[in-house]
Amino acid sequence: DIYRARFGQSAPGKALEQNALFRLASMTKPITAAAIIKQIERGLLSLDDPLEKFIPAYGTMEIGRMREDGQLEIVGKAQRKITILHLLTHASGIGCEPLTAYVEGLYTPERESDLYSVTQTYADYPLSFEPGTEQAYSGRVGFDLLARVVELTADMPYDEYLRQEIFTPLCMEDATFTPSEAQ
Repeated sequence: DIYRARFGQSAPGKALEQNALFRLASMTKPITAAAIIKQIERGLLSLDDPLEKFIPAYGTMEIGRMREDGQLEIVGKAQRKITILHLLTHASGIGCEPLTAYVEGLYTPERESDLYSVTQTYADYPLSFEPGTEQAYSGRVGFDLLARVVELTADMPYDEYLRQEIFTPLCMEDATFTPSEAQ
């Protein structure tokens, strides 16, 4: 027998339903990491691969800092390449503090229509530090880049890959990036 219970509310005054759906938010990071590991196991990439192997726009990156007057200052070119491991461990320097507010100000809907477009946009962002020298949480950018690497190595859209390779085998039928009307 399986113990089934639910606690709490889905909205004020509304009991949580047995099949309630929840937004995963940052729980997508371990799902993306699992997808990367599957691609590594298949021999399609390695932790040490530079990001530019898959997305050439990341061949030359700059390091920036915010001046006291709130303006961005480029302090030089990165000497190390961003690797898959750097992205997985939040050690890439991209999309993180202390430049988070600056890069979030660059997001625009028209530049974010798909992973190709958004990851091309991110290539224009300065790094907060030399890759591999520090760690800082990359709430969005680093794992978007990893998702794009999955697309490229699997030769299929990221959401389709997740459905086929992770969600369906784990019986996670309702896991999706775009909920249906029924959901």
